[in-house]
Amino acid sequence: VLTLGRDGVGVADADGVTQRPSIPVKVGDTIGAGDAFAGTLAASLAAGTSLRDAVGRGVEAGAAAVQYLGAQPPTPP
Repeated sequence: VLTLGRDGVGVADADGVTQRPSIPVKVGDTIGAGDAFAGTLAASLAAGTSLRDAVGRGVEAGAAAVQYLGAQPPTPP
């Protein structure tokens, strides 16, 4: 697994090499994007998800994380 920022993620496994594109979103801040990706990837793999599906989930989590300023979304007062 090779993260490529806005270019998505490269994945090499027994089925070959592929690239999972990023999800186009309005970026507020990139803080936490890698942590969101890696944590979701690890949790998905631990739950038995295939590598390619786990990468997809990680990409979705990273895309969600960058839409806010700071390391987490704002919480209601």
